[in-house]
Amino acid sequence: MKAKPVITLALLAFVALSVITLVVNQLEGNAASEASDISDLQTLEDRLVVYYFLGTARCYTCRLIESHTRDIVEATYADQLMRGQIEFRVINVETRDTVHFIEDYRLSSPSVVLARFANNVQAEWKNLDRVWQFVGSESTFRTYIQDEITAMMQGSL
Repeated sequence: MKAKPVITLALLAFVALSVITLVVNQLEGNAASEASDISDLQTLEDRLVVYYFLGTARCYTCRLIESHTRDIVEATYADQLMRGQIEFRVINVETRDTVHFIEDYRLSSPSVVLARFANNVQAEWKNLDRVWQFVGSESTFRTYIQDEITAMMQGSL
C-alpha cells in the first residue's frame, strides 16, 4: 500500500519538472529569437521598420491591432518587403533584451511605431498612437497606417 503513494508522488514530481523545463526552454528560446531578430535589423542600411510592440499579456484589441497592421504591411508593401526596404517586427518589450524600447520610443501601451533608418542609423521615428482610436474601423485604421508609412517612406526610401 505504501508503494502507491510513493510512485504517485514520484510521477507528479517528474511531470512538474518536465513542465518547468519546457517553460524555461521556451522563454530562453523566445529571448534568443528576439535578440536575433533585433540584430538582423542592423543588416540593411536604408529601411523602414514597422514595429508592433506588445507585452506578455495581450487583449483582443492588442491582437487586432497587430493583425490589421501586419495585413496592411504585407498586402500594400509586398514589393518593399521583398526588397528589404520595409520590415515588420513584433517585439515583446517585457524581456530583458527589449525593455529599452519602452524608453527609446516612449511606449505606454502596446504600440505601432515606424522607424526610418538611413545609412544604418535611425533617422526618425513616430509612434502611431492613434491606432487605438481607429482600431474599431478597419478602413480608417488602414488609411491611417498607409498614410503614415507613405509619409515616412518619402523621408528617404
